[in-house]
Amino acid sequence: MTAVYPAITDQQSKIQILKDVTSSLINSLSSEMFAFGLGLMLLQTTQNAISFGLDLIVTPIISLTFMVPVGLIADKYSHKKILLISLLGRLMGLGALSLTFNLFQNNAKMISIVIFLIINAISNNFTNTTYAASIHKLVNPRYLAKLSSLSQAATASANIFAFVLGVFLYSLTDFDFFIAFEIGATSIAWLLLLSMKFHSIAPLKIAKNDRQLPGFKASFKYLRHHSVLKVIIFLDVVINFLLSAFNIGLPYVIIKQLHAGSKLVGFLEAGISLGILIGIFLMSFSKDNHHFLSRLLLNLNVVGLSTILFGFLLNETSTSKFQLPYWGFF
Repeated sequence: MTAVYPAITDQQSKIQILKDVTSSLINSLSSEMFAFGLGLMLLQTTQNAISFGLDLIVTPIISLTFMVPVGLIADKYSHKKILLISLLGRLMGLGALSLTFNLFQNNAKMISIVIFLIINAISNNFTNTTYAASIHKLVNPRYLAKLSSLSQAATASANIFAFVLGVFLYSLTDFDFFIAFEIGATSIAWLLLLSMKFHSIAPLKIAKNDRQLPGFKASFKYLRHHSVLKVIIFLDVVINFLLSAFNIGLPYVIIKQLHAGSKLVGFLEAGISLGILIGIFLMSFSKDNHHFLSRLLLNLNVVGLSTILFGFLLNETSTSKFQLPYWGFF
């Protein structure tokens, strides 16, 4: 059976796209600024490099834990209600953080931060999964590609400016301002979501037992017969593991060892986001699907060479009290 799609006019689709892109821009900009300010604050408070990697530890654990329940809930209940409740939960987590953050001192601040990161990870898990499942309820089929591309462009653009703005505001204000700013931005995103119309679609008749686990079994069965995908997944795991050295170690080295200040960290993070945006832009013009593995390996070699050169650069500019012989091997 095929689902029956609602009759959404072009004008309705354009309005929905405007609201969605605005929400994505505000959400991404505020979230990245908040995460960056959080990392700088924790680094200043704890003097520990793990400060910039705390979210990288909490989020994957929560994602794995809630993977199946989130999918089941997204299939069963209203997508708009799930998204509204999810964002409301994040707002409550931010409110609780603003009330309890100053009650702790030094390393004890990690308690309230970790609790918030858990709430935030659960909220993001529900939001991302439900939004991906409901995108076809917002616009008619002719505008789906446009909505997706504009939302990605808004997110990537926000990431570029978020780090620069984050450093600028962090130098002028304190972390309490970042919490208040995030509460305001999330509230605007919630109101935009409330004003959006999620058109109903006749659901597919799927047996209860066929909704979740058989899909996972089919995915694993598919992977067993496609060695290229297994290699790509393995490379993705290894690369993300190694690149965590940048997310965690780079800010610590620049601020605490090279004493270059948080502004340089902001510009470097903005440069990474700009590179991702350029990569997305170039890939969108690539219509040749042949020699996929060759292009993948070429890009990986470029990334590896750039990382090695960056390691040597850090090693040359490090102080005599702190040497980084291992950076050149990443």
